[in-house]
Amino acid sequence: MAFDVVNKKWSSEILSAAGIGEEKFGEPVQSGTIVGEILPGVASELGLSKGVILVSGGHDQVCAALGAGVISNSIAVDGLGTTECITPVFDRPVISDRMAQSSFACVPHVKKDMYVTYAFTFTSGSILKWYRDNFGFKYKEEAARTGMNIYDILIENASEKPSDIFILPHFAGAATPYMDTKAKGAIVGLDINTTNKDIIKGILEGITYEMMVNLEKLDDAGIKVDELRTVGGLAKSEQFLQLKADMMGKKVVSLNVSEAGTLGVAMLAGTASGVYKSMEDAIDKLVIKKKEFYPDDKLHQIYREKFETYKKIYPSIKNIYS
Repeated sequence: MAFDVVNKKWSSEILSAAGIGEEKFGEPVQSGTIVGEILPGVASELGLSKGVILVSGGHDQVCAALGAGVISNSIAVDGLGTTECITPVFDRPVISDRMAQSSFACVPHVKKDMYVTYAFTFTSGSILKWYRDNFGFKYKEEAARTGMNIYDILIENASEKPSDIFILPHFAGAATPYMDTKAKGAIVGLDINTTNKDIIKGILEGITYEMMVNLEKLDDAGIKVDELRTVGGLAKSEQFLQLKADMMGKKVVSLNVSEAGTLGVAMLAGTASGVYKSMEDAIDKLVIKKKEFYPDDKLHQIYREKFETYKKIYPSIKNIYS
């Protein structure tokens, strides 16, 4: 938090105000820079050859952006795991009141002269896990009997139509744009006809609505996202990715590699050591689109209308727990 993201150096103003000497900090270098060689003793201990180079890396989500081939405007990587993080890329620093109001950071990309921000939640796949552990007994039995992945079974058992309930996914507090650690989750619209299929669909919709709030705030701050490249566990579900496309009204893409962060640091090391001519060359050789999902216009319109209702839920209940 003492880094000047525009001038790419430690902020003397911040360090001075904090009473901290700049000599206590390392020298900032561009990601993908060779910074030395591994010590012979360490190399021996790890079973590596002498002379292995050390290359500067980056934040996990930023490396995931590189590993997903996200190095240009209007594209973002969408990490779908226990939590969810959308990392869009842009070609200039975007530092404004609107960014700050939504708690969006602005940090350098691992690609020189590019920037990213993080739109994220504290819960995503973890809510499916909560449902699995507390209410999904028959699905767990089916998974044990068939050998299928429990989450594939849950998603396949979601209602085919848009759910009549809304699930606010703040089961561990709310991240961007609210940053409210006291926020609580909620299930709204239950009636005597609500089924387990509706609940599962409501979970999938709820975690997607929450990211739609973030995308709307990003757009308001001048950061537009037209394509999401998905990675992580939930990115393996084509049914869920189609739902995301329908709800968000955007192109959603699955990739051949789900561990994009690991691939990203391999690209940095490979480019620095000359295996690849450039980051673009590494992307051309390693990033392969698996499948593209496009929104159904009719379903998207239904979800746009329901989204207006969803956005009213958090403001209506947040003071209950404050």
